[in-house]
Amino acid sequence: MNIVISDLMAGFIGMALSYGLSLNVFLIISVQYQCFRAESIISVERLEQYMHLPSEAPEIIESSRPQSNWPTVGKVEIRNLKVNLQLHSLKLF
Repeated sequence: MNIVISDLMAGFIGMALSYGLSLNVFLIISVQYQCFRAESIISVERLEQYMHLPSEAPEIIESSRPQSNWPTVGKVEIRNLKVNLQLHSLKLF
């Protein structure tokens, strides 16, 4: 059985490409894993920050409530409205 050098080189090149592509996939998977771990750590840090935020004001502040008869009607009335459109200041695109 005679083995030609060019056949060995072709096989070697094919094997090198195969290993090179598998290393590329390994690199992508390891970067994705590191990003996932970083997100997990950041989410825990965010929770810790949110635990120490000051609480909001109450929804209803009794001293700032309007009178009980306000508003009596739910409508808006506009009188003497003038509108001017300046085309040179209007940017559409």
